[in-house]
Amino acid sequence: MTPAVAPSKLPSDFLSPTGSLTPAAAGAIVLLITNTLGAAFGLPRALTALVLSAIIGALIVARFKTTFVTRLGYWVVNSLTIFAVAVGANGVVRGLTSDLPAPGASSGFLAPWL
Repeated sequence: MTPAVAPSKLPSDFLSPTGSLTPAAAGAIVLLITNTLGAAFGLPRALTALVLSAIIGALIVARFKTTFVTRLGYWVVNSLTIFAVAVGANGVVRGLTSDLPAPGASSGFLAPWL
């Protein structure tokens, strides 16, 4: 079993609303959960991603010690950033996979690009 990552190895602003790595990692988590819930239960993916982004954004901002208005601003910005990362990544993957030709349909390696 691998040991846990030492706190000194993590960036100092990883779980704070001011860090840029936190919304990116949270967006990836929301993307995975949203796609799983959408595939398994047929939930609408955009609405599910928005709700999950709000929940995860609230968990991140809850640890932040500042005024309520500042925390509310960070919550809105971080939640929308998490949502944009999740939905944007999902759109990119769907766009890339929907235009693929059927296996064996191309005549050569460069046929899809030429």
